[in-house]
Amino acid sequence: MKKYFTLLLVSFFTILSLEVSKASHIAGGEMTYVCNSVGNYDVTMILYRDCDGINLPTTVTLTIYRHDNGAKTTVGTVLASSAFIFDDFDDPCATIPTGNCVEKGIYIFENVTIPLSTTGFVEIYYQTAALSPTYIDNVLNANLYGITVNALIPPLTTSTCHDSPTFNSDPPLILCYMLPLAIDLSVTPSNSSNTLEYEYFAPYDNSPTDPLVWDEETNDFDTILWDLGYSTQAPFGSVGGTNMTVSPTGFIQGVVNDSLHYYAGVRVKEYDSDGDLISVISRTFTYIVANCKITTSIIELGEDITCGQLNINFNSQSISSEEYFWDFGDPASGDDNISIIEDTVHIFSDFGTYTVTLISFTDDIACADTTEVTITLYDTLLTTINPNDPQCLAQNSFDFVSNIEGDVEYTVLWNFGSNATPSTSTDQNPTGITYSNTGNYPVTLQVNYDDCESFVTTVVTVFEGLLDEIQGPTYACDPSLVTFNAALSNTLYEYTWYIEDDTLTGASVDYYFDEPGFYDVALYVFDVENGCESLQEIDNYIQVFPTPIANFDISDLEFTIGEQFQIWDKSVDATSLTYSIVTDGFFTTQLDPLYVFNTPGEHTITQSVLNGECKGFHSVTVSVSPRKPEIPNVFSPNNDLVNDYFTIESFHNENVQLNIFDRWGNKMFTSDSYELCDSESGEMCWDGTNQTTGKKCNQGTYFYIVKLKTGEIYKGTINIF
Repeated sequence: MKKYFTLLLVSFFTILSLEVSKASHIAGGEMTYVCNSVGNYDVTMILYRDCDGINLPTTVTLTIYRHDNGAKTTVGTVLASSAFIFDDFDDPCATIPTGNCVEKGIYIFENVTIPLSTTGFVEIYYQTAALSPTYIDNVLNANLYGITVNALIPPLTTSTCHDSPTFNSDPPLILCYMLPLAIDLSVTPSNSSNTLEYEYFAPYDNSPTDPLVWDEETNDFDTILWDLGYSTQAPFGSVGGTNMTVSPTGFIQGVVNDSLHYYAGVRVKEYDSDGDLISVISRTFTYIVANCKITTSIIELGEDITCGQLNINFNSQSISSEEYFWDFGDPASGDDNISIIEDTVHIFSDFGTYTVTLISFTDDIACADTTEVTITLYDTLLTTINPNDPQCLAQNSFDFVSNIEGDVEYTVLWNFGSNATPSTSTDQNPTGITYSNTGNYPVTLQVNYDDCESFVTTVVTVFEGLLDEIQGPTYACDPSLVTFNAALSNTLYEYTWYIEDDTLTGASVDYYFDEPGFYDVALYVFDVENGCESLQEIDNYIQVFPTPIANFDISDLEFTIGEQFQIWDKSVDATSLTYSIVTDGFFTTQLDPLYVFNTPGEHTITQSVLNGECKGFHSVTVSVSPRKPEIPNVFSPNNDLVNDYFTIESFHNENVQLNIFDRWGNKMFTSDSYELCDSESGEMCWDGTNQTTGKKCNQGTYFYIVKLKTGEIYKGTINIF
C-alpha cells in the first residue's frame, strides 16, 4: 500500500486561464538569514499567495527590533523573483481538483545591519494585511487578521554569528484527504553538528506593529483565533480520527478527514553542539486538502484478538473503493478462504500465523490497491489452581499449586493482594504466603506466553474463630441414639466432643440419651497441619423430651347409627392430644370427648399425642351398624288422609325388602326398596291393595317380613281396619 502522499500534480496552466474555486490574499510565509559577518546579514523572505488574490507586494519593509533596549530600525527591498508552485505527481489513478494555484514571491534584503545583543533576542519581521475567510476554513473571521513573517536571532554567547537553517522544500499545493500524509517542513541546519526542534505555533496577526506594546506576559505578537474544533496543536482538527502531528524530523504526519483549507504554523529552533539556542525560524502556510479519489486498501480488525480465538472480524476502511477481494491466507479453510464482502468474518482452520490480503478497487481494476496484514492466532493454555482449605489467622501459611497444560514457554505472575506477604511471586508453585488480617482474599495467577496472557483466580479464606462447627439435631425423644457431625468434617482436623460428662472423638459421633432434659454440647477442633485450634461450647444445645405414650378407652366396640359413645384418655407423658375419625369426619382436642356416628361401617379412632417434638399414636377400630327400623302394627287405608299408608321408619337403612301376606299365605305386596316409601304422597308405599289383583284387601290381620341389606330380618303382624 502507498504509505505517504505529499505532493500532487497540478497540470501546467497560466494565471489567466485558472478556474479558481476560492479567493485569497497571502497564503503564508517564511524568513531565513545568512550571517556575512558579525552584525551584517542577508535576509530572505518568502511570501505565498493565492493566485486569485491580490498581487504580491512589489516593495516590502523589514523591521529589526532589539528586545533588550527597544531599538528599532527598518530596511526596504523589492520583489526579487516569483514562481508558481507545481507538484510533480503522476499517479494516473488520482483525480486532481483543478483551479488551485499558489505563487511564491522571494524578497532579499542584502547586507542588513543588525545590531546584535548579548542579553536579548533580536526580532526581524515583516507585516501585512493578508488572510481571507473565503480561502481559509480553520480560522475564525480570517478577514480580521493579517500576517507577521519573522525570525529570531538569540543573544550572542560568542563573537561568532550564525546562519539560520533553511527549508528543504516548498510547501505542497494539494493534499489528499483520508490518506496517510507526510508534509515536508524539514530544514538543513547551519552546521551538521547542530540539533533541531520542530513544533506547531499559532500564526501571528499583523499587530501590534511595534513590539514596544507587546503583551508583557506573552512578549509576543497577537495571534489568530482558531475556529471551533481547531487549535494550535491541532490546526487540521481532531474530529473523525484526524491526528496530524509534527515529527522530530520535521514532517507533519497523519490523516486529514475533510476537504478544507487549513492554515498552520510550524516553528524550527536550532541549537549548537553546546545546547545553546542560535536561531528560530518558522513557516506559515494554507494547506489545500481535497478528495483525490485514489483507491486505498485499509484493513481494520473488528476487535482485539484474544488467545484461543479463531473467529476473526475484518473491516475494510478502504478509501474510494466499491469492490473488495479478501484472501485470508488459510487454504485449509477451503472455499471460505476467499470473501468479496466489504466487512467479513473468517473462521481460521487452526492456530498459527496468517497473512491476510485485501484488494480494493472501483470500476478500473488497473487502479486497484492491495494491502496485507499479518496476524498470529495463539491457542490458550489451560490453567487451574488447586484449592486451599481455610486457615486461621494465627497460623496461616498458604501453598499454591498451579496446573498449566501446554507445550509453549510461559512465565507466571501471582498476585496475592496487599495484605499478603509476599504480595506477588513469579514461582510456578509459591509457598509460605501469609496474610495479616482475616477475610476472603482473591488470588490471581497471570500466565504470559507468546503474545498472550491468561488469568485464573481462586479465593483463600483467613479466619479468626471456629475451625468447624457443631451440626446435629437440637431435640430428641427419650430414649434415642443421636448423631452429631462437624459441619466441615475436615480429614486433617482432630475432633473431640464433650456431651454431659462424656468425651467422644471423631468428626461424627453417636450419643445415647435415656433421660429427658437439656444437654450442653461442646466441640474442640485441632488443625494438625498448622496448629490452629478452636472450641465451640453451646449450653442447652439439645433438649430431650419424654416420649409420650398414646392410649384411650371407649364405651364399646360396636354401635349403631345415632348411638352416642364416649372416649376416655389413658395417655402417658402427653402435653397435648387430638382424636380423629377420618371416615366419619371427626376431629377434636378434648381429652374425653362424646360422639355419635353418622355412617355405618368400620371406623378407626386415632389418638395423636405430643410432648415437645415427640409424638405417639394409638388407634382402635369400631363397627357401626344401621339402627333397627320402626314398624307399625296397624293402619287404615280409607282415604281420610290419616294413616292411609303402611309406613316404616328405616333409619338410613337402604334396600329394605318388604313382603306382605294374608293369613292363608298369599302375597299381597312386595318391595325391594321400601325405604323410598313417602308417607305424605304414598308413593312407593303399600295402601292396603292386593298388588296382584289391584283390589282392596279386607279388614283384618296380615303378616309382614322385613329384611335389611345387612341381613337382619324382622317379622310381625299388621292390622287393617
